[in-house]
Amino acid sequence: MSVTWHSVLLCEVLLMVAQSCGRRLPPPMIADVKPVSQAAPANPHVTQTEKYFQAEKYFEEGLRLEIAGQYDRALEALEQSVAAGNDYYPAWLHLGRVNLLRDRRAAALMYLEVAVGLRPNDPGALYWRAEANLQLGETRDAIADYGRALQQEKDGLQRSEIYASRAEAYSRLGQGAEALEDYSHAIRWQPGAASVHYRRGLLYRKLGQLQAAMQDFGVALSLRPNYEEARLAQRSVNEMLSPPPKDAAVATIQPTVVQPIAAPPIAAPPIAAPPIAAPPIAAPPIAAPPIAAPPIAAPPIAAPPIAAPPTVTNKPAAATPEVPPKAVRPAEDLYGTARKLIQARREHEAIGELNEALRL
Repeated sequence: MSVTWHSVLLCEVLLMVAQSCGRRLPPPMIADVKPVSQAAPANPHVTQTEKYFQAEKYFEEGLRLEIAGQYDRALEALEQSVAAGNDYYPAWLHLGRVNLLRDRRAAALMYLEVAVGLRPNDPGALYWRAEANLQLGETRDAIADYGRALQQEKDGLQRSEIYASRAEAYSRLGQGAEALEDYSHAIRWQPGAASVHYRRGLLYRKLGQLQAAMQDFGVALSLRPNYEEARLAQRSVNEMLSPPPKDAAVATIQPTVVQPIAAPPIAAPPIAAPPIAAPPIAAPPIAAPPIAAPPIAAPPIAAPPIAAPPTVTNKPAAATPEVPPKAVRPAEDLYGTARKLIQARREHEAIGELNEALRL
């Protein structure tokens, strides 16, 4: 990057301003400074008045572009302004502001240091340098600059803005009492500032002072009815102050609980159906007699004792005609009858026939 005469001059001015303000700044790198133009040095025969008017012309163009939101072109015009007149304070101030709007905080602070060096007691330069320090995290330096700006500022609206900004800085440091005091000062200077009421309401909510927060959110909404952030904040505080009653919570739960409880009795009849099918389940005990069928074949095995009487007595004729017809034939009939009764599911009658056969 080529270095122009303006880049060198800018570095010298920054160092000179830092020394005059008593603040130690690292020397800026020349390569980091954007050259304003490639034009040759100004004509030495140009008078100071001509330089001033030339710087003012570029500044007015830069201000117009800044208001239009064309920040890149605004920066170019403002840099041409300080190139034409390196002591033209408004151009340095707005170079700092535009860089701050573009979130180029370090560059903004550099230009604002020059502005404060040119006008150490100007509240505008002090305020904007405080804003740059606040965004860079140098909160205590910002508070100091806000205080100096308040000492010089006489306009009520500007004082309100400075107080509100310093309240934000105190809030970041956790100094709630100082922040509330500054917010109150800002509201006294500008009672119709809806945003200040909203910001103080947020701080009240953070500190647990919910009633005061509700009041501030209400004022903000009365000043700006379409203030959506204030409406949402007010709703959240209202919910914290008025939780839903317990009875209402129970009432909402009851319908969902009663319906599932009433549903099971409807499905109860299918559950009672198994007892109806219980008789088929009891059928296996009916098949037990066939398992006991082997003892039924026992009487033919016991038949030999029936022929024993001829060996014991000499009267086989009397014993033989009585026992065989009554012991063998009736048992077979009884067993056959028992099987038929079992097949007919007449278990009790079959058991009686089997018992009688066994007694034979």
